[in-house]
Amino acid sequence: MLDGFGGQVGVGKSGCIAVIGGGLKTTLFYCLERAYMKSIKNIFAISLTIIISLVVGSCDLTSTGDHTIPFEEIQMQGMDRVSIGGKLEVVINSQEEYEELIYQRFQKPLDDYWNTNYQSVLQTVKEQNPGLTDEEYEELVREIFYSTLPFKGTENYIHPKINFNQYTLLGQDANSGGCELPAYKIEVLKNGTEYVYRITIKQIGNCEMSILKNKWILIRKIPTGSNVKFEKIEIE
Repeated sequence: MLDGFGGQVGVGKSGCIAVIGGGLKTTLFYCLERAYMKSIKNIFAISLTIIISLVVGSCDLTSTGDHTIPFEEIQMQGMDRVSIGGKLEVVINSQEEYEELIYQRFQKPLDDYWNTNYQSVLQTVKEQNPGLTDEEYEELVREIFYSTLPFKGTENYIHPKINFNQYTLLGQDANSGGCELPAYKIEVLKNGTEYVYRITIKQIGNCEMSILKNKWILIRKIPTGSNVKFEKIEIE
């Protein structure tokens, strides 16, 4: 019990300050003021706890949930014109890997086709056009090759430039059946160092026709040691 405020001051169990002899109004004033300050402290403590929980939750690096990541679809018309059909699952993370991909899926198939068929085409050209020079025959053979697949449209073709310091190239086949070009849905999921490149294909009709398609995308460069899984889901 303390003296002051025109009377004696006491602190009750509730924490309110009661002024004895100071009058009812004075007692209520200090009681309410004490309760108010206590409430403010409680609210501040609760708010701080919530904020900390949200921050820690958003920074939880051990989270195991999948989440989608952005991508950009890119056209590889040269390679797809030369090498289409069959299974495709590739992860390209450097310029050296990209150049090897171009060689394997573009330049080598053209060279192989040329070497395999050159003599037979040359023989046909000579039979149909007697009396020409060797240079003229070679030019005619070249014209024939580049007027038909797989060479058609590849002369002077420039492959897309990719900055592999920033991006990784993913390629997956999306071959299907049906009566017309199907609907495609692309998703890229990430879970830690695991990536999933998923293509959902909605087939249109039940025609006995093969629709050959490759889907190429760019994503932010994936770290060394990451694993990429390819998924293809077909629905009718």
